[in-house]
Amino acid sequence: MNLTYIDENIFWASTVVFGAVFGSFLNVVIFRLSIMLGLFQSTNEAVSALEKGDQFNLSFPSSFCPLCGHKIKFFENIPIFSYLFLRGRCSHCKQKISRLYPVVETVTMLLTIGAFWRFGPTWQFVATIPFLYTLICIFVLDFKYQIIPDVMTFPLIGLGIIVNYFNVFASFQDALWGAGAGYLALWFLYWGVKLTFKIEAMGYGDFKLFSAFGAWLGWHKLFMVLLLASGLGAIIGVALIVWGNRERGISIAFGPFLIAACSIVLPFGDELLAYYWALMMSL
Repeated sequence: MNLTYIDENIFWASTVVFGAVFGSFLNVVIFRLSIMLGLFQSTNEAVSALEKGDQFNLSFPSSFCPLCGHKIKFFENIPIFSYLFLRGRCSHCKQKISRLYPVVETVTMLLTIGAFWRFGPTWQFVATIPFLYTLICIFVLDFKYQIIPDVMTFPLIGLGIIVNYFNVFASFQDALWGAGAGYLALWFLYWGVKLTFKIEAMGYGDFKLFSAFGAWLGWHKLFMVLLLASGLGAIIGVALIVWGNRERGISIAFGPFLIAACSIVLPFGDELLAYYWALMMSL
């Protein structure tokens, strides 16, 4: 059998396992950060005792059921498969496990596979992984609680500038300009909408998140991210009103739309920009 073929299969298999395993870890990060930030409140005494212990961080105590406090065994913590094996219920209290857990694990695995398919075994792939994984955490936290923690966006800005010091996704100068332009662009948009329509279209966390996008992608791709995010937001917003019985005027987080748009622009930004300008020139 061809050795190159074997090596390629090993790479792909490793990517699948790596993505699923880290998806499970991201679930831990999301859940524990929500507790540490005071966003998640449990009414169960056993869980509350674990949450309020002397040590509570991303690594301690060991994983437990957020519904009853049951310490999760290793065979109950296998990404995706454990959820299916347990039929979506805790082995101790038999209450339903949130579908968010297998969704995060599956999305993380698919994005890891997609990044490897796009970039291959390159430094771009290596840099993309922590970026995408952080965005998954921010997506869930903003979607559930409408908050984008500074503890995630500030390091993301710094890491993007460091990565592009080596011209991985953009030049170092474009990354610096992008970080500043990203923040100011949404800051001006926020105040323009607020002064004109007397509504708050987004929060300050969105400014910092967009700044991080500028640090990673460079200033010249921010327009495409904002254009796609606005389009996705408009489509989903209308769909929720028409089919989801959502009342007008109820706010939805803008961060998830920014993240969804960025996940498209990161691998395909150059092609999208070229297509957009060609389309504009033809009109």
